[in-house]
Amino acid sequence: SALADDKTIKLEDLINEAIKNNPEIKQLSNEVNASRLKIPQEKTLDDPMFGFGIMDIPLNVPAFGSDSFAGVSVSLSQKVPYPEKLSLKGKMAEINAGMNEQMLAEKINEIKKRVKIAYFKLFFVNKSIAITLKNKELLKDFAKIAESRYIVGTGLQQDIIKANIVLSKLGQNLIELNQQKQNLKFEINNLLYRLPSTETGEPTEIKLSNLKLSLKDLEKIALNKSPMLKKTDYQIDMSEHENHLAKLGYIPDFEFRLNYHTWSDRADLVSGMVSINLPVWYKDKQNNQVKETEFLMISSEQERKNTFNNTLLNIARLSSEINKDSQLYDLLTNGIIPQTEQALKSSIISYQSGKSDFLSLRDSQITLLNYQMDTIKNLVEHEKAIAELEFEIGSELVKR
Repeated sequence: SALADDKTIKLEDLINEAIKNNPEIKQLSNEVNASRLKIPQEKTLDDPMFGFGIMDIPLNVPAFGSDSFAGVSVSLSQKVPYPEKLSLKGKMAEINAGMNEQMLAEKINEIKKRVKIAYFKLFFVNKSIAITLKNKELLKDFAKIAESRYIVGTGLQQDIIKANIVLSKLGQNLIELNQQKQNLKFEINNLLYRLPSTETGEPTEIKLSNLKLSLKDLEKIALNKSPMLKKTDYQIDMSEHENHLAKLGYIPDFEFRLNYHTWSDRADLVSGMVSINLPVWYKDKQNNQVKETEFLMISSEQERKNTFNNTLLNIARLSSEINKDSQLYDLLTNGIIPQTEQALKSSIISYQSGKSDFLSLRDSQITLLNYQMDTIKNLVEHEKAIAELEFEIGSELVKR
């Protein structure tokens, strides 16, 4: 079939539906919400402990009698870490929430890119089908011309056979293109978490996007907007805070305790106590924690450099590709295609008048078909490269 549906689908609508239905995005969104709720928890002290006890209960006389020395004790205790530790843990929870937000943004950008690329591919296949059908009709006209010439004795029967062979080849191409189209519709339905059998409309007309930003402009946007780069910044920040917290592990924490004792034979008493933990195993514990976090700091910094380097390389590569596709598209639409169409018209006239053979006519027609396909391919490759570039820098570059 050619276009199964007259109904068109807008790219923006597909992207919105994909984002709305994607379970990974929902999962990451819930993780962001959960990590935000973690922040006040990390800043808050542990619950105080309440204790109740009885002391010195004799076994041979009634407890709490006149001869008894028994007592009742009530205690209240609170663990208080060294002050900076709590605020550090709160900051680390904030960093973790920020990291999760960047992971969510990166996933949203990835889904946008995948939907755009599938949409552009479907547009390419539709255009390829339309061009092939148009060329098929043109070749039918050539076959009629060949038949007419054969009937009047000025043409060859093998020209009719050749025309039918090329027609069969175009029919084979159409079968393959329709299969590709079906697979792309399955892919779009999959990205939108629909059933594969769901009817999908056809893409709207796509024009060459005008991207006027320089490579330096694109690099600047990436440094400010890219979730991948921001995520590595958060990772470095997290490792620095973890290292600071590990160093604070040498400083003891406090526990405050207040006891109230009531006795059967004497006055009630109140006692208080402050205790601290003693980091006596610092050689095995604190020393190694500090070294561990130092290695993680170095690792985070190297990951940032690697991500930064790869991102800027991808931006440069895609920017170059976009410029190339734009120039080729301009050359094809304004130069090569009009010239090839003119050459085909001349070939038709020459063949009709018997001045050239069918082979020249067929070559002219196939040349035009190839250039028409190249034009659509350059347009789609241009738009796909922009979609890839938008993912790399984390920002929309053109309005569609």
